[in-house]
Amino acid sequence: MSQHVKLGNDVHYVSKTGDYECAAVVSGTRASLYRPNVEAGHLPDLSGEDHVHLTVFTPGRPGHVSEETLKSHPELADSGRPNVPAGSTYAEWDIPYMIAAGPNFSAGSWHWPQHCQAGL
Repeated sequence: MSQHVKLGNDVHYVSKTGDYECAAVVSGTRASLYRPNVEAGHLPDLSGEDHVHLTVFTPGRPGHVSEETLKSHPELADSGRPNVPAGSTYAEWDIPYMIAAGPNFSAGSWHWPQHCQAGL
C-alpha cells in the first residue's frame, strides 16, 4: 500500500463491473473493527491488511438502480443483497487495495484518488 489507510480516508472505489469509479470513504479498517461484533457475525471481517470496508457515494437518485444495471448485472440489484449499489450511498465490504496494471484498476477494488483511472 502506498500509504497507511485510516478510518475516514477519501478513496476511489472501482465498481464490481469495472465500468465506473465512485468517491468513497473508508468506514472500516482492521484497527477499527469491533472484534466482538465481527465474531458474532454482525460485521464482516477483513481478509487482508490492505482490505477495507467502504461507504460509497454515487451521484444517482437515492435508492435508484439504473435500467442498464438491472439488465446487465441483475445480481447487483437483488433485493436480498445487503448493499445494493443504488444512488446516494451504499456499503462495500472487504474491498482490496489495487494499483493499476496499465491504464486500468481491477473491478471491485479501491485506490487513492491521485491514481485516477484515465477516462473514468
